[in-house]
Amino acid sequence: MTTVLLTHGDPDGMVCAILLLRLHPDARLEFDNHDTLARRLRNLAADDPPPGAVFISDIPLGPDQHEPVRDALEALLARGAALHLFDHHRGWQDHPELLRWFATSCVTDNDGGTAAALVKRELLPQDAAAGFWLSVLSKRERSPATATPFALLTALQDRDNRGRNKDILRALAQDPAIRPEWAALVEEHLAREARALAEALAAAETLTTAQGRRVGWLDRRGHRTRIFVGDGAMQAHGWDLIATVEARKVRLGGARINQGVSLGPLRGTREVDGVRLQVAGHDTPVAITPLDCDGGFVAAARKLILESL
Repeated sequence: MTTVLLTHGDPDGMVCAILLLRLHPDARLEFDNHDTLARRLRNLAADDPPPGAVFISDIPLGPDQHEPVRDALEALLARGAALHLFDHHRGWQDHPELLRWFATSCVTDNDGGTAAALVKRELLPQDAAAGFWLSVLSKRERSPATATPFALLTALQDRDNRGRNKDILRALAQDPAIRPEWAALVEEHLAREARALAEALAAAETLTTAQGRRVGWLDRRGHRTRIFVGDGAMQAHGWDLIATVEARKVRLGGARINQGVSLGPLRGTREVDGVRLQVAGHDTPVAITPLDCDGGFVAAARKLILESL
């Protein structure tokens, strides 16, 4: 019977995949998020034959997804699948009745840490390669030993590279050495990211919220390259927070997870000028998404930020 790995497509989720592929090199790997998880689980439950084991890593239980995820998990259990969960977002802890269905259930009680750290702690406590990949997540570009591997993970988030990310992650699970062709991909990505970041910063607005916080507003709709605004850029512009506008999402936060302005009070369902919004994620950053339709979504998210912070 097959093993299926469902993980998020950000660096933490990709490191989860690398660690789990060290244990299950032949597993099927899929990228999901809180919006697509229930549908993916339903499809797996309908497979013939069904998977023998399903691992979910770095994917939160969305506030409006409890019932569809519950039904899909129940269908998988009925077909004999063993379920395993590793997540560091808020959400799963609010439904202990679901956690009891998992053969392995590692979730945090707060937003700290990474999902990959939970995988290592539970499944690979003595694995040196797993320790290296955790250092990639924690040190990122600040260490020469981890800068290129972390840049490779961020490069694999680009739309243009999504066709090869699964094969590269499988290879990294066996050997963390960066191949020459991947190093070239990293250089190309970093150059493209630097150009995109300079363009975004030049066009950015500075919003001042009701409480006097300064928010950098970067409209990235229509742009393919993901950008990361670091501490230096934020300090240079005097920003407390960054709001990055995408097609169906506004990402709001600082340069690092769970550091800086707490956005926990924003989380949940909000309504602004008749537009229903969902705010979910860490203590910071969070993602603001429309619940009903896209019309007026960006204006509503902007107003929410201006009036609530």
